Amino acid sequence: MLNRSLSVLFACLALLAAVLVVVPAAAGSPLPTPSLTLRAPSSLWLGDTVSLRVSVDPALAGETVSIEQETTGTWQPVAQGVLDAQSRVSVRWKPAAFGFVRLRASLAAGASHDAGVSSVRRVVVNRPNAHHVPYKFAHYIVIVVHEYRLYYYEHGRMVRAFNVALGRPGFHTPLGHFHILAKRKPGGGPLGSCAMFYRWQGGIAIHGTNEPWLLHRFPRPFSHGCARMYNTQALWLYYRCPRGTPIHNLS
Repeated sequence: MLNRSLSVLFACLALLAAVLVVVPAAAGSPLPTPSLTLRAPSSLWLGDTVSLRVSVDPALAGETVSIEQETTGTWQPVAQGVLDAQSRVSVRWKPAAFGFVRLRASLAAGASHDAGVSSVRRVVVNRPNAHHVPYKFAHYIVIVVHEYRLYYYEHGRMVRAFNVALGRPGFHTPLGHFHILAKRKPGGGPLGSCAMFYRWQGGIAIHGTNEPWLLHRFPRPFSHGCARMYNTQALWLYYRCPRGTPIHNLS
């Protein structure tokens, strides 16, 4: 009986040893993936230097965080900083070109954590210009009343400038921010070749003229508040500016 029990025990031990050989040891626990948060201004001007702020959770004081910019489909480092005791860092960044820029923060893998990246932030870097027109607008009109000039911009770049006749005494050209509400071609009569209305009250528009000789004079306070242009120039602008185009009238 004793011999039989020992035989069973040895058989069980042999089976257990075989299982330990066949079954690999359990894999180690995966390293935690840190969560990165990037805070950046939504808009700035080319030439400005701004602070990009990054925080990491869980806290990884002393680790290096990189700021990366997407260039032709790849992410390239543009700045870096070391996390402080609160697992935060502020990195100074000066963009090298204007336009829409995509940024993210990244952290390389370490002994106690996996690699991590933040969500992507899109930043608009504006092209400097005389009238502070933001880059994001594909079409933008500025009228400077005391100059009797109209300036047309595309993505912050001044494309053309025109002489215009503006409001005479008692019919001042309105100041402020507007946008094109409606368009008409031909304008007809005093509206000339075409008209782009931007304020219903008073029927204020940018339009052509049936009195082109008024534009030869300076100053040119001859309209009822509208901006009169040569007919060919009004048409040039008409074909480029859709409804909704912003208009900024400055004194």
